[in-house]
Amino acid sequence: MKSDNYEQPSILAPTPSSDVATGTIASLHNLFVQFPLTILQLFTVYYELARLTENTKNLQQALEISKDRLTRAKYQFEYGQNTGLDVLNAEVDINTDSINLLNSRQQLRNTMRDLNLVLNQDLSSTFTADTLVEFVPGLRMENMYNEAKQNKIRLQIDE
Repeated sequence: MKSDNYEQPSILAPTPSSDVATGTIASLHNLFVQFPLTILQLFTVYYELARLTENTKNLQQALEISKDRLTRAKYQFEYGQNTGLDVLNAEVDINTDSINLLNSRQQLRNTMRDLNLVLNQDLSSTFTADTLVEFVPGLRMENMYNEAKQNKIRLQIDE
């Protein structure tokens, strides 16, 4: 016999203990999703920092070359070997290289700030990125595939 005060518990209504378990599972799921994304972001920002470091060095060298070119163009103009247009072109190149260098330095500072953000460090911290790339000899797809088969690792290879 059923009483009017009795409510059948809903299957969909969570109990307090299942809320905690669901929250823990959800936070673990978020951790497993976020961790690889954070590592990927760390690598991406670090290699962008290394690229911009090299780019800034190259632009600094380009500016020095442009300054030397301007000096040569002025001397050549003084001795009648070229026109004033060559001197003006050299000045334009210096201005262009200066602007490119300033933009690259700004991008480098922004990327350094981004890396500090990913690493949870003080945003004004500065450091240098190692730009020396060393290739590991002997890495061949065939060798890696054969070693994986020997170690009984299951691979999916799209052919």
